[in-house]
Amino acid sequence: YTEQVTITPASVSGIPQFSDDFVAGGKSYVGVTDAYLTFPTNKLTLSNTFSAVFWYKCNNSPDRSGILTISAPDPEHPTAPNNRTKGLRLFRENVGGNQVVKLNVGNGTKESWFDGGATAKATPGTWIHIAFVINSTGATLYINGNVVSTGSFPEDESKIDWTGCDIMNIASGAPRFLEWSHRSDLSNYDEMRLFNKALTQAEIQTIINNED
Repeated sequence: YTEQVTITPASVSGIPQFSDDFVAGGKSYVGVTDAYLTFPTNKLTLSNTFSAVFWYKCNNSPDRSGILTISAPDPEHPTAPNNRTKGLRLFRENVGGNQVVKLNVGNGTKESWFDGGATAKATPGTWIHIAFVINSTGATLYINGNVVSTGSFPEDESKIDWTGCDIMNIASGAPRFLEWSHRSDLSNYDEMRLFNKALTQAEIQTIINNED
């Protein structure tokens, strides 16, 4: 579990596994209960522009989980943190029987939601490609290269705020996004890539084409 640009190993919580069910590269990450990966963000360039892309095969048990979170501490709620005014939270949850992927971004004092509803569903047992792009004015969420949600930040807080966001967590909302029980994810993850730029839709599609 190593970030391949700076060769930074993850801090591993629990005992996650590798799976022979993959899209590219030979194996994929597969989560287990109470397992997730943590990376320090001091090796990332956290700026006004940020993108993430990866393949995802949803296990809908439990019916909600964190996927990728870069959150600040929540000292007022230490046992159930949910500070949504800083950083980002990508997660899934059951909405009307569908597993829906949602993105929440904090812009300093407020939060913005990017929720595509039924168009942003992760079909259990099926590989999908998830991407999100944050720029200086808003964010866009993609499923399989298609826009499922896009919008702008509030005008008075027109950029993401990374204050206090010193860790990134993969495959769980833990330890900083727990109030709504978005805990460990038992799904598969493959070929996760992070960028310090706002990818275009064409660039996302090129990544999909090269890995599919």
